[in-house]
Amino acid sequence: MPDLDIVYKQQCMEWMHKSVEVPSSSDPSKTYTVTADFSETRRRENEYHCTCKGYQFRKMCKHVQHVIDNKLICDWHQMWGMGQSKEEKENYICPKCKGKTEVVRVGV
Repeated sequence: MPDLDIVYKQQCMEWMHKSVEVPSSSDPSKTYTVTADFSETRRRENEYHCTCKGYQFRKMCKHVQHVIDNKLICDWHQMWGMGQSKEEKENYICPKCKGKTEVVRVGV
């Protein structure tokens, strides 16, 4: 197996630390929480999680799909997302949502 090089790249902090409330389509008094979790320890598991029963059984649900389809959580990463300006890179600013970025290690 070839050796991996470790490089440091930026990614949007929303990607790892954001939750969104999504209303139930069947009961307007209920909401479900969809959370993004792209941390290194969960990389091989689902990246989104929902508090609804459907998600518990299928590991996917319409609430997660709603968040993905409507881009409610920014998923920008320097490895495959749009480029940053020099100012954005120096000040750790996401070019997609203008939120804060953080530096992560990536094996290439």
